[in-house]
Amino acid sequence: MTMIRYIRAVERLPTPQRAVVGGAVFLAGTVALSSAMVHGGIWPPLALALVVAPVLWGGWLMNGWFRSLPPLWQKRGTAVPLLLYTLWVVAMSVYAVASTNTDRTSASLVLLILWGTHSVYAASFEPEEFPWERLRWRLGRAIHLRVLMLWFGIVGLTLLVRTTFDADTYRVFVNGTTFTLLVGGVAASLKTYARFRKVCTGVNRHTQGMVRSLEELREATDAEAKKLQQAARRAWDALAENLVTRVDTGFSVPGVSVLPTAAIAALEDLMERALSAGPAASDSAEAVGVRLTQLKAAVQGRIDTAA
Repeated sequence: MTMIRYIRAVERLPTPQRAVVGGAVFLAGTVALSSAMVHGGIWPPLALALVVAPVLWGGWLMNGWFRSLPPLWQKRGTAVPLLLYTLWVVAMSVYAVASTNTDRTSASLVLLILWGTHSVYAASFEPEEFPWERLRWRLGRAIHLRVLMLWFGIVGLTLLVRTTFDADTYRVFVNGTTFTLLVGGVAASLKTYARFRKVCTGVNRHTQGMVRSLEELREATDAEAKKLQQAARRAWDALAENLVTRVDTGFSVPGVSVLPTAAIAALEDLMERALSAGPAASDSAEAVGVRLTQLKAAVQGRIDTAA
């Protein structure tokens, strides 16, 4: 009961003091968990049970302070997980390259871990805040990281095969497997980039269709308005399908969509207001036009009608 009273007392503190306490709790929990993972034994599961809740609570305490920061600092803060993930990938890949001549087994396992982690959690590291400002980078990062991680997995498997089987005794098997993996990697890379260009082409086509629909609706007479509103909603349905499509893979869970779900929902709400006959329709239509322009700019140079 005493602990609960302490928790409630902290939650009633002003935002700056709550942020300090939350940061201390978050940092202490993270250090404890990292220490437990390093020492091994029975500590990792125990530390996980004891530390995750305080870490989450500390993050929640800092949320109010974070939301009060200027937009520029919020944008920088939401990019921290992606930055840490990038640094982790770089550090692990450097270690794998350095270990290739001395410990091929470890190097191969590190590369396979990188590939497996990205294959499952790629979308988790993409910041969902400020999606429009980050859109072009989001798309480029998704496709290039996917192909890079694909090659990490292929090189990891190749090293594992060449380490496990003696190259002289199993020459045909080792060389054949290596050749197959490399050819498969090239084919998969080309297919992934083709998918990316196809998605970008679809986004550009349906964005342009949405722009045309809004222009026709703006110039329509009252008698034509209802019919053109329905046409504009159909154009939005087609565009929305493209916005939820994963640009880097056909699998729904690990892939990165063109826009985060929240951004698509906000754009849909804005679109509905733009199609209404209310007094705010003109302002909403102008805001939608800005978003559609940003969409087209994000896919410029990535359009391929033959993909």
